[in-house]
Amino acid sequence: MTSVVGARPSPYERLVPVTAMLAVAVSLAASALTGRAVAVPLVGVGLVSLLAGVVDARTGRIPNVVAGTALAAFLAGVIVTAVGDHRGLLEVAAGALAGFVLSGAPLLGLLWVVQPSGIGAGDVKLLSVQGATIGLLAPLAVPLMLLGGVVVASGQSALFGRRRTMPLGPGLAVGYFAAIVAGTAGNVLFGGAYG
Repeated sequence: MTSVVGARPSPYERLVPVTAMLAVAVSLAASALTGRAVAVPLVGVGLVSLLAGVVDARTGRIPNVVAGTALAAFLAGVIVTAVGDHRGLLEVAAGALAGFVLSGAPLLGLLWVVQPSGIGAGDVKLLSVQGATIGLLAPLAVPLMLLGGVVVASGQSALFGRRRTMPLGPGLAVGYFAAIVAGTAGNVLFGGAYG
C-alpha cells in the first residue's frame, strides 16, 4: 500500500476492502439472478475496474493493491465458474488465455518495458485481468476494452486539452462493461456457452 512505515494509506487505498466486500456480495447476487457462475468474476472484476477508473482519473495511477484485488476476484471467479457452470479447468484456462492475448495486454506490456513513460504499469495489469475475465464469457468481445480505453482517452484529450498523460483506467472500465454487453449478446445471438 505505502512504502513509508506508519504512513496512512491513501483514501483510495482504504476503499479497496469495501469494494472487495461489495464485489463478493454483488457477484454472488448476480450469479443467483442469472443462474450463471461466470457472473461472479465478471461482476467482481467490474466493480474493481470502476474503482481503478476513479482512482486513475483522480491520481493518474492505478495502485498495485487495486490491480491485485482485481486479480484476486478473477482467480476466485475462475474456480467458481469452472465448478458452478460445469466447465473444465482446461476450457476455462483456454478462454482466459485467449482473452488475455486478445486484450492487447502483452503488446502494451512490451511497450511499457521499452518506454515506461508511454503507459502505466497499472493500466497493463488491469487490462490483463480484464481481458482474462472477459475471456471466460466471450474472448472475441475482449478487444472492445482497449477500444473503450482509447476512445475515452481521446475524448478526455479533446475536452481537456493535451496533457502529458491521460489516465486509461476510466476508459478501460467503460470498455470492460461494453465487452460484457457484447459478449453476452454474442452468446445469446450465436449460441455460445452462455446463450
